[in-house]
Amino acid sequence: MKIIHSADIHIGAPFAYLGPKAQEKRDQLKGTFRALVDLAIAQDARLLLVAGDLFDRNEIASADIQFVHDQLMRLHAKGIKTCLIGGTHDVLSDFPILKSPQFTHGLESVHLLDEAQPSLYLDDIGVAVVGASNYTKKSLESPFEKLRRQDNARLNIAMIHGSYQIPGKAAKNDFPFTAEHLDKSGFDYIAAGHWHSMLDISTPNTKAWYAGSAEPFEFN
Repeated sequence: MKIIHSADIHIGAPFAYLGPKAQEKRDQLKGTFRALVDLAIAQDARLLLVAGDLFDRNEIASADIQFVHDQLMRLHAKGIKTCLIGGTHDVLSDFPILKSPQFTHGLESVHLLDEAQPSLYLDDIGVAVVGASNYTKKSLESPFEKLRRQDNARLNIAMIHGSYQIPGKAAKNDFPFTAEHLDKSGFDYIAAGHWHSMLDISTPNTKAWYAGSAEPFEFN
């Protein structure tokens, strides 16, 4: 079984700071997302995880929504499931794009993990995926407050979107979580999103990573 962990795709990002080159960058971002789908198919993945911020905002062009829908339909056609959570850009409030009819139509294999359906259980392989979607852009609440592992699962995976607390670097109102949260969570793997650089934040008891963005968004 192969699982692909991604996050912070930000489809629909304006890239206004690039001026006349902005459209070229937006097209490149779409091409990278298409390549991610190609990878999932080529690797015969069982799951694609997007740990928040698939979209840059809840109000983007219809063509961008359709593009992502069509790419996920390619995964659906191959029997590859996709698990999503709302991030800090595509939050699940104020007419969330991840619940829009244009996006969800026909995507039975795409599972948005929210308060109504916080987990997905694949009983044939004994894998549970639990997600903590964001409903606001800022919060002092840790995403681990929403996570509950499934005791009957052989493998428990959690999806979160927030800031690992590093003194002097991480904001406390940015869905904070600590090494202690990770270590005592009881999950086998934690797929984190929000930070745009790939980073191993594993502890002795829990393997955890930030996937990082598929494309760079800043000059640093």
